[in-house]
Amino acid sequence: MKKTRKKAILQIVNSLLDDKNIQIKECEEEIYNYLDSILFVSLIIKLEEEFKINLSDEDFIMDKFSTINKIDNLIEKYLSISDC
Repeated sequence: MKKTRKKAILQIVNSLLDDKNIQIKECEEEIYNYLDSILFVSLIIKLEEEFKINLSDEDFIMDKFSTINKIDNLIEKYLSISDC
């Protein structure tokens, strides 16, 4: 499931960066510099829709979204909360 989730995250990120002709290939590749405020908000919305979660405002920190792995860890936290 985790690998599939990372693939989904990677697809979302790359779809958002497509207009900039940027493609992320590695889960540890930094995406921080490519996300402006509009793309950051778009990313949050798409992640919430895809994984059916509601991210808390306290997690709206760019560092938590700097790589695919960090995004995956954040989503995993929310999915484990909703499983309880």
